[in-house]
Amino acid sequence: MTKNLKFLLFSSLVALGAMTSGAATEIATAAEFIAAMSVPDGEYVLTADIDLTGSGYTSVALFSGSLDGAGHAITGLGSQSLVVKLTGSITALTIDGTASGVNTERAADNAGIFCDAMENATLEDCSLKGYTLRPTAARAGSIGLMVGKGAGVCTLVRCIVESGCLMESTGGNIGNNMGGLIGYFDTDSQKNEVVLSIEDCTNNAAIRSVGENAVNASATGGI
Repeated sequence: MTKNLKFLLFSSLVALGAMTSGAATEIATAAEFIAAMSVPDGEYVLTADIDLTGSGYTSVALFSGSLDGAGHAITGLGSQSLVVKLTGSITALTIDGTASGVNTERAADNAGIFCDAMENATLEDCSLKGYTLRPTAARAGSIGLMVGKGAGVCTLVRCIVESGCLMESTGGNIGNNMGGLIGYFDTDSQKNEVVLSIEDCTNNAAIRSVGENAVNASATGGI
């Protein structure tokens, strides 16, 4: 009888370990978020809004894991992107610059607030609020309010750029390609395939290319 009880207890512990070992790591504070992003291939879920103001957070160079915002928001990101290159997934997350009135000026080759570039990646049920994005160099690459440039097989589902956002190029500073959700998608490596899926997404931001930019920008689109 004692052996049976021990076996049952051992079996229960093994089963519990199997159920929890693959669970996403919960994040409730800015410090926890920064620590989590130092392991960029993990699975994470927010359990609270995260304010990165004054936290010292810098964009993750490559994020290949999964981040579930669970309907929460990240604020205080400032003028940088959340991720430089996304090869994983971000879902149900809002990045909100409303409180600080973020006026983001970027001279990067590719620039977006969620990620500068995505490849074989997914954004789902995400939203952007309160950002103005302006290129600060001539031919600054691909500029999108959510994503700068995409490649590989990428999916954007039920993503929205809110009406308080703005994409604008003025003077001699222009983006090669500018768009509301994504600036440019590269299909050169996978010709004749559907590699970008945009489903039920909305851009409510104004997209403006004025002055000499109106003729110098390679492409400007609402999406």
